[in-house]
Amino acid sequence: MSDYNLYRDPESNIGFLRQLDDNTQLAGNYQYFGIFFAIGAFLTFISLFYIPTIPISPGRFSSLSVMGSLCMLFSLVFLKGFHSCATGLLTSERRIYTLAYCGALVMTFMASMVFRNYLASLLGAIAQLCAVAYLGCSYIPGGITTVNALFRGTTTCIKAVSYTHLTLPTIYSV
Repeated sequence: MSDYNLYRDPESNIGFLRQLDDNTQLAGNYQYFGIFFAIGAFLTFISLFYIPTIPISPGRFSSLSVMGSLCMLFSLVFLKGFHSCATGLLTSERRIYTLAYCGALVMTFMASMVFRNYLASLLGAIAQLCAVAYLGCSYIPGGITTVNALFRGTTTCIKAVSYTHLTLPTIYSV
């Protein structure tokens, strides 16, 4: 604030006014971020109620899920700006997660709306969940390692449960 002379030279205040304008726009962007993120979370939450109806009409689940996911992704544009958000999503370490997430979104939408295949819709939703977990955790230091450990632990538990329940009892003959 000491660099700006507010009273003597109005032309020297341009930097201060731009910074003030950027801060005002940023406050408005937080509101839009919150609104779009809340709408996306609400749509995703409502889509969870349609999971039992996937065999009957997979479009209900996937359309709400995809729209909620896109709203939450679009909320990041308000938070960071379009160029900054696109640059951050397409960096070399996040590019694979971004492409996997976009591919899972397209797969979920195509499987449910075009092909009407409920199994592919469910697999697309699971792939979408995994991809968004990796994409979100790629912004946190050590996040990818944590997600890998969680997925390894989950698969180990699933394998242990499936092997114990799928083994046939042995019959001993005398």
